Amino acid sequence: MNPPLTPILVDAATIRRKIHENTVKALEKTFPIDLKGRTLAIENIKVHAKDYSPEDQKRALLTGMSLVEPVKGTLVLKGADGQVIDRQHNFTVVHLPHFTDRHTVITGGNEYQIANQLRRKPGVYTQRADNGELHTVFNLARGRNFNVTFDEKNGTFFLQYGTANIPMYPVLRAMGVSHQEISRSWGGGVADQNKAFYGDKEHEAIASLYTRVEHPATMNPKNPHEVKLRQVLNRFRVSEMDPQVTAFTLGAAHERVTPAAMLDAGKRILQVHAGKAEPDDTDSLTFKTFHTVDSHIAERLTLAARAWAPKARMALNGKSKIQGALKPAPLTASLRDFVTSSTLSAVPTGINPLELIDHAVKVTALGEGGISSDRAIPLNARMTHSTHFGAIDPIRTPESNHSGVDVRASILAHRDDHGNLYSPVINVKNGKMEFIKAGDLEKYVVAFPNQALTGQVDAFVKGRVQKTPAGQVTHQMAHTSHTYSPATTLIPGIHGIQGNRAIMGSKMGTQALPLVHAEAPFLQVKSHFPEGHSFERVYGAMINPRAPISGTVTRVANGYIHIQPDGTKKQASAPPTAVHFFVSTGEKLSSDSLYTSGPIGAFEVEKLDERGEWKTAGYVIWANSPPPQMKTANMRLTSPRCYRDWDDVRDWLEGHISAEKYAEFDDLMQATPLPDDPADPDDGIYRVKDFVNEAFNTFNELP
Repeated sequence: MNPPLTPILVDAATIRRKIHENTVKALEKTFPIDLKGRTLAIENIKVHAKDYSPEDQKRALLTGMSLVEPVKGTLVLKGADGQVIDRQHNFTVVHLPHFTDRHTVITGGNEYQIANQLRRKPGVYTQRADNGELHTVFNLARGRNFNVTFDEKNGTFFLQYGTANIPMYPVLRAMGVSHQEISRSWGGGVADQNKAFYGDKEHEAIASLYTRVEHPATMNPKNPHEVKLRQVLNRFRVSEMDPQVTAFTLGAAHERVTPAAMLDAGKRILQVHAGKAEPDDTDSLTFKTFHTVDSHIAERLTLAARAWAPKARMALNGKSKIQGALKPAPLTASLRDFVTSSTLSAVPTGINPLELIDHAVKVTALGEGGISSDRAIPLNARMTHSTHFGAIDPIRTPESNHSGVDVRASILAHRDDHGNLYSPVINVKNGKMEFIKAGDLEKYVVAFPNQALTGQVDAFVKGRVQKTPAGQVTHQMAHTSHTYSPATTLIPGIHGIQGNRAIMGSKMGTQALPLVHAEAPFLQVKSHFPEGHSFERVYGAMINPRAPISGTVTRVANGYIHIQPDGTKKQASAPPTAVHFFVSTGEKLSSDSLYTSGPIGAFEVEKLDERGEWKTAGYVIWANSPPPQMKTANMRLTSPRCYRDWDDVRDWLEGHISAEKYAEFDDLMQATPLPDDPADPDDGIYRVKDFVNEAFNTFNELP
């Protein structure tokens, strides 16, 4: 039974809700804060969600503003006896970036998208470096990471912190591990070798380790050996690892760094060195966690709150009132810095809306918590892996030095709240769709799609592609597109395209310039949906707003379309979006009507000058309307331009605009005056007030 799962490609409202939930959880875990004898607690944490309209978002982008949602709670100052000293109601803890329907946040007048990230799970991993040397990595959730290295020539072990190599044998002996216990784990010969080289180096080893693990603010090199040892053990005691990972890689579950964990790490290296075991497959999704924007924000809040705690302690020292001592929104600056400067954050180019969908499923191994820099990317990290099947797109990746580490999740990939990815497959026994943890795919025989399960079939068997009897197949990928991300699914005839060409094709859609006179592509890619819709239509429906109900437009204001549902008196609002709306008050809409049916006709506006000659004065684009007839003496419309043949437009209009609208339109046209001043910045743009909401004023200036 799987835990609750969330699609990677999901609507912004779901992600926004998870951001709010994880923000509250992160703050609840951070408090209470120890004030050295007193405590600062928080109650009633709540995200005050805001509904920013398209006009609000546009204004923020143009004026350098940020769109945020305040997170407030009640701060409670308590004494050492637990009695309440003071309460500060409605205290703003942080201004949370508002997650828009475009999967972006707006900060300082810029729009940012935050990538998903794959990180290695906290645990212990034995690896062979590119130069052939064996080492075991202690990847800690809390605490400083280090390696256990093995000198094959001398048979000795070291704890490696950066460039420092500390002999491990004297560290274990200082921590109370006997020579006999070391011999049982590593073998008598290896234990004796380590004793011979470093048996009398306990004080030196602990002193060196102390300087690597102790915080500089509390470090005192003059402390006696016993104090240094105790502080080292305290640092190891608060370290954190995933016991499920260590149970898999070391054969025993370890939740923190202990002498037993270090002994097992040395034993594991010896087994791999002797050829009795293989190095850990650290590129498998078994050992990866998937982090999304909601977990990034929660993590950043936790770190910010931890850094703020000493400041709060100093600010409240000797004071009994919270108000005036603590500044509001103390965690906001950290979140703002994350959005604007993190390597996980990027400003979309805004060339094509498909880029927003593509970036919503972007997955990187780089950045905070992942691979530290481009130079640190190992070759294996760039390779596709069998556990990626159905979860990570094997094609969509850049051609730069980020190739293989910047990838995309597949269209039906899911995740749980623990950061595990799941792949969609069909259970061949019952024919039902199941989501299997990507790291567990190697436990099953998964057949490729588009093949009858008879005779010999192509399948993944223990992570390898091979022919296998159909009777051994447990699951099958339902559709080829389930292995691809949105941008890759738009490549026609992908199975006949060379790999590098497919990589280029997968990013072409995100870089395609939208056309004013756009047409639906003649060649489209059939989707997996039973209705037979093309992927072009599927993604178009994601980008273009549609009527959620059938009804009548009652009002168009501030970027929203207000609809009165058929048969009711209650008004409903369409979801906010940043596109221009081409509907008018009183217009009838059917459920799923496409709002942005587009500008229909474009005309030049000519005006008589003082010499009686017709001169171009500007342009006008009419949406959802018939060609207007100018009846004033000093202006006229010429040079009609349309998306399609005008006869086709007329046929379409007959089913959408009533005869009354023709008359209304004619009256509005006669009431629209021309600008008197040619230098007026609005000159050259003619808008029909109250008929459409913002009449697609693309042509702002004359040539």
